[in-house]
Amino acid sequence: MRIVARDVSVLHDRGFPDERAAVNGITLSIDRGESVAIAGPTGSGKTSLLEVLAGLAKPTSGTVALEGSDGELRSAVGLVYQFPELQFFEESVLDEVAFGLRHQGAAEDEIPGIVGRALERAGLNPDLFLERSPLSLSSGEQRRAALACMIALDRPFLLLDEPSAGLDPAMRERLVEFMLSMLEEGRGLVLVTHDLELAGLVTGRMIVLSEGRIVADAVPDSIFRDAALLERLSLDPPPKYWLVNRVKSLAASKVPELERLLLPSVGPHLADVGRR
Repeated sequence: MRIVARDVSVLHDRGFPDERAAVNGITLSIDRGESVAIAGPTGSGKTSLLEVLAGLAKPTSGTVALEGSDGELRSAVGLVYQFPELQFFEESVLDEVAFGLRHQGAAEDEIPGIVGRALERAGLNPDLFLERSPLSLSSGEQRRAALACMIALDRPFLLLDEPSAGLDPAMRERLVEFMLSMLEEGRGLVLVTHDLELAGLVTGRMIVLSEGRIVADAVPDSIFRDAALLERLSLDPPPKYWLVNRVKSLAASKVPELERLLLPSVGPHLADVGRR
């Protein structure tokens, strides 16, 4: 099963003088079990592309489809936005997480158990949160409640928009564990992020956008070593790569020794666990 986009473009303010292409002629595919980061400067089209891949927005031109399955794209993908409070409209966490289940026709007597397990998986104690209003939760708790909504639906692809934004170190670590567990179960994972260190921990492939176009599509290690690309797009690599790239510009003769000390040798990546 895979999500396939062919020659996809998305125009904003179409027909107006300030019309612009948020996504411009992108072709790509993402397999179930694959972990992919989408990076790029602000305004490069990352969220617009994510919405198209999730089936929540129609491209202005081109096609996006779910291949290798009889199901529809929207029923195979769960999307969690950067600001999850924008998705909430029910009065309790129980009803919020249960909404999608009810829409899919789940038996009412099974819903509390499914919701409870989803909350636990997302790091929220059902006894403490089931009756809470989603809007009364902290930003980190709202992020976890939004994840629980997608966990409950048990979809093969999970798409996350800036999932680490605003999280403290402990919550960020739990997020990493959660995403790796999704890969272990064979789900596809796509995250839009400015946090390239996070991308290096949980993804085996990185797509870099600029002005709505793909300018790089490679393993994270390769992109982190491309100092010229990162500087041009104002992207910050993980600290150890920043150090190596900096030394490269100052003392080329010391680079091989520094790379042996700091950077991993090419081998199995953590995020490849979902493909085994």
